[in-house]
Amino acid sequence: MDQDPYQFPIITGRYQMTTRWSIGLESQYRRRVEDGDLVIWRPGITNWIAVWGMKEGETKEGKLQWIQETASSDAVETYEKEKDGYVAWAYLLYEKTEEDERWALYSFIIGESGHVQLATYFDEKKDLDVAIDLWMSLEESR
Repeated sequence: MDQDPYQFPIITGRYQMTTRWSIGLESQYRRRVEDGDLVIWRPGITNWIAVWGMKEGETKEGKLQWIQETASSDAVETYEKEKDGYVAWAYLLYEKTEEDERWALYSFIIGESGHVQLATYFDEKKDLDVAIDLWMSLEESR
């Protein structure tokens, strides 16, 4: 991204991502849309967010099974959380490339209308709690 980051809007608090889904932001983030996904970031943490609808005949349990079957086999840890009315699952990776190393929490929350896929990238493992809090803050309006 060659653009000046200060040209992007600042968002904080409860942010309505779509007509159905929102996320709770504990601090200020910048916002942009890239390749059809919502990207919110602040120093040290970047989130890529995709919202998917539920296809006719799909169930939360079936969607979870598909997500788990297609998840990376390199997961350091997996998480299954209870949240009233939702199915929530995530996995943690430590990603290394020639240029970079980072942590990534790939999290999913499945509601009535579909699911949110949240990929949170962070430099230090201590920020895992922030990534989990962002994941658990996802809500569907009912």
